[in-house]
Amino acid sequence: MELGLFRQSKLPLYCDNNGAILLAKNPVFHERIKHIKIKYYYIRQLINESIIDLIFVPTKKQKADGFIKPFPNVEHKVFIAGLGLK
Repeated sequence: MELGLFRQSKLPLYCDNNGAILLAKNPVFHERIKHIKIKYYYIRQLINESIIDLIFVPTKKQKADGFIKPFPNVEHKVFIAGLGLK
């Protein structure tokens, strides 16, 4: 591994899109995705090399969404608490 670092386990990569997860894990060529650029196949390579693990997380539980989507007051408070802030 680069810089002499030793990797002990897979890096989890959380995703709320089951279709994207299935596509990344399935090595079969799909006619409907031929427009996807080669660089996006890098994710598939990382999965095959056991470097990352794609994990499904429902949209409601995506903590990162609070940085890119507006939330109603109650959901905003849950987002803030999820970050460990007051």
